[in-house]
Amino acid sequence: EEFLSSFTKKHPQHTAALGQLAALWIDQGRTDQAADLLARSAKSSHDISVWAKLSALWLQQLDSAPLQRAERALAAARSAVAGARGTDRVRAELLVARVQIEVGQLEECKT
Repeated sequence: EEFLSSFTKKHPQHTAALGQLAALWIDQGRTDQAADLLARSAKSSHDISVWAKLSALWLQQLDSAPLQRAERALAAARSAVAGARGTDRVRAELLVARVQIEVGQLEECKT
């Protein structure tokens, strides 16, 4: 953990290291810190699957502060759409729809 933490400070856009450290922190219950790492990784890689992991992380935490967690999950999913093109755009929009269904926003999902 110490190595990954110092490595990601020196190489803040190394997506594999960010993902590994985030996974460790998720296992340790450090959700907010892990979410920050996943967001950094998704922003630098433009990888929809990382945005999906971040949305899933927030959805798993709906028991505590459900409205805030639902909004964070939706924000992560919507971030995947920004800048996505072609089939990635379709995958990102499907992610948004899945998250909307998960948080009970069925009307918004229709649009």
